[in-house]
Amino acid sequence: MYRNGLRSPKPILSVRPASILFQLMAAALVICGAWGDDLLAHFKMDGDARDELGKSPPLELKNARFDGHGLFLNGIYEHSGSPRGFRAVAHVKGFSYSNYTFSLDFFPLDFRPAKPLTGVERWLSVLTRGHYEQWTGRARGFNHTILTGGPSYRWIGFSCPNNVLELTLNNQSFRHAFTNTTISTRRWHNLICSFNLTTRAILTFLDGERLEKISLPDDFRLEIIGAPDAATDNAFTFSNYSDGSTFFGYAANLKVFGRALNESGISRLYANSTSERQELAPHQLNSFILAVVFVILVAVVFIVIRSRRKTRADLVPGSV
Repeated sequence: MYRNGLRSPKPILSVRPASILFQLMAAALVICGAWGDDLLAHFKMDGDARDELGKSPPLELKNARFDGHGLFLNGIYEHSGSPRGFRAVAHVKGFSYSNYTFSLDFFPLDFRPAKPLTGVERWLSVLTRGHYEQWTGRARGFNHTILTGGPSYRWIGFSCPNNVLELTLNNQSFRHAFTNTTISTRRWHNLICSFNLTTRAILTFLDGERLEKISLPDDFRLEIIGAPDAATDNAFTFSNYSDGSTFFGYAANLKVFGRALNESGISRLYANSTSERQELAPHQLNSFILAVVFVILVAVVFIVIRSRRKTRADLVPGSV
């Protein structure tokens, strides 16, 4: 159209706002639909053991507690003989051993083997209602496990021996160490793993960063497939029931998908879970309180010892 001999300028937006909104809603439905059917379970662990989707049964828990930071696991092996040994098992219905993805937020307190409590430390633990044990990691077992797939066959496992992240398959007969990857303790991390037996590819992301891709050998087979326990071993645990190693720390937001996500899907999953990670408490307050209590206790012990020495000196004849 011409006006006064000039062409009328074209509108900057040729698409109506309603159309844009419709397209955005359609894209959101596509994303939700793509994940909605494939998301098998989401154990938030923010105060209860249930699966948010209601598809899988609640976590099997013993000697584990929710304290506002997620699920706290004390690092004591269930079958160690200690009455305080924990059990934390997440059964996932509709799970496929050959194609899946899981995501986990975890806060490790320590990966090193523990030492027994001394007499003073037992007293400190009682005085602090167990917080001394919790934050120093004493009186526990081997704690390099992060997450294990299957109580019986350990068809997959992630651990951190010597602070190096390691992936294992088939009850540790297959191992891959991410040698350039270390995991810091006393901070939250996110671990995502996509397992695709069809393409023999394993994708691993730590804190949103892709680690090296693992290509399985052509003759690799997963021992759990076709095994007698295949119908009951579809669970994730925080203990390795072959070597007795456990996870020591906090866990939250265990998500399990019924297919192997690709790299873009994993990146989108990590980005869309930002708000969940921001809700996780940093634990700084508990650490500060424990430090203050410890300093006060040391000061009290010092004063008591000095007072006793002075009393003994006053009782000795001729002492000044």
